[in-house]
Amino acid sequence: MDELLKLLELEPEKAIKTFLTSKKDSAKIEKHIKEYKVLDRTIRQSQVGLIQKDKQVGEGEKSKTVKAIRAIVPFQKKIVNTACAFEVGQPVTLSIEKPNDLFQKVLSLWDENRIDDKIQKAKIVQKSQTEVAIQFYIKDVVTIENTKVKDIKLKLLTNENGSMAPYFDDDGDMAAFTWSFTTKDGDKTVKHTWIWTNELCYKCSDVSGSFALIDKLPHGFSKIPIVYLSQDEPEWYDVQSLIDRYETALSKLGASNDYSGYPLLKLYGEVTNLPDRNDDGKTLKFPMKEVDADSGKTIHGDAEFLTNSNAPESVKLEIELLEAAIYSISCTPNLSFDNLKGSIGGLSGVALELLFLDPRIKAAMNEGDNRTMVQRIIKVLISGIAKTTETKLASQVKDTLIKVEFNSILPNDLKEAIENIAKARTAGVMSLKTAVEYLDMTGNAVNEITEIEKEAKSKTKTETPVTV
Repeated sequence: MDELLKLLELEPEKAIKTFLTSKKDSAKIEKHIKEYKVLDRTIRQSQVGLIQKDKQVGEGEKSKTVKAIRAIVPFQKKIVNTACAFEVGQPVTLSIEKPNDLFQKVLSLWDENRIDDKIQKAKIVQKSQTEVAIQFYIKDVVTIENTKVKDIKLKLLTNENGSMAPYFDDDGDMAAFTWSFTTKDGDKTVKHTWIWTNELCYKCSDVSGSFALIDKLPHGFSKIPIVYLSQDEPEWYDVQSLIDRYETALSKLGASNDYSGYPLLKLYGEVTNLPDRNDDGKTLKFPMKEVDADSGKTIHGDAEFLTNSNAPESVKLEIELLEAAIYSISCTPNLSFDNLKGSIGGLSGVALELLFLDPRIKAAMNEGDNRTMVQRIIKVLISGIAKTTETKLASQVKDTLIKVEFNSILPNDLKEAIENIAKARTAGVMSLKTAVEYLDMTGNAVNEITEIEKEAKSKTKTETPVTV
């Protein structure tokens, strides 16, 4: 690593190529962004944008372009948003056995920087673009007393604003992180590459004409101030072929309906007064001809509506099966009103939770990575506090072991929960501490237990009969 940093000062472009060995394919990520954000359906050959093509019909002056029906259903956003909601939709709970000033400072920075909101946005970007980074930095701020102090801030780094790459050492630990981006200097586009290590931030640029290292300075943390999140494929990868087929089938069904879904008026013989489409009391008048010599009937024209009597049941069945498979395989509950209105009414809280077992299993399987992410954020905050913003708290670092708890977005059936807890307490299989933590209505189980015990003692004193 030391040799690579020396090379960065002498031949920055050569060194940066080494730092970028783990960089993802930018073109592939750009396709993910287009598919997710702008609903581009021309990325894969199986997508509706390439299958449903516009047609040129007619000749000469009557020639016209018939636009193909392309029904776009944004399953990608549904899958990503639902997965993120079940994983980090509710703010995480941070707790510590013995609260201290350093823990309170972490909580303060957590609220000031709206880190729960940043985590949600980061997870959405990760699941749709496959990677994202949270960058922490030290900023000088002016207090109410008009004095300058240093504070910790953060922002998201996404592939829409630049490109990123972690650099791992032989042990698999991140030894550096690279962020490349461009800025405008008048009409000139300036290229920048920043590289963070545990202590320094190296800044390279071609602002002077040739690409060179222009600065290196301490970033104010004792760790790389980056939390990098990554996954191999976007969240909808396992069902992307089903989504492609669903949109194609739906589009073809729409085109079929446009062509034959409405009745056509079929005329037999000559009509003398065809009414306008907007006329009221429409009548058709056919000329009466001679009587047929054999049958004795008058010969005249006729009209009838031509309709498609065969409903496309096979197409409808395919669409329904595809939709069910997309939701099932991606572990995304179908929360439409029609799906839920007939099932919620008579279900208990436990049974209702079982309806969402699939996404909860998926969230539980990802909790390890999410816990690592949150703990990494906490460690970066603590390193910045102890090294730069409030060095007097450095002595508390070893005693500040913060626990992380993830919370469910599903509403709790409080009545049923209290009844179950009361039965468990009566049966002697649950402690007061476990009961209070299970309900989690205060965020501080220790204080709540203290208050319950105080009220119990006060009630006992009040009810004790006084003997004279």
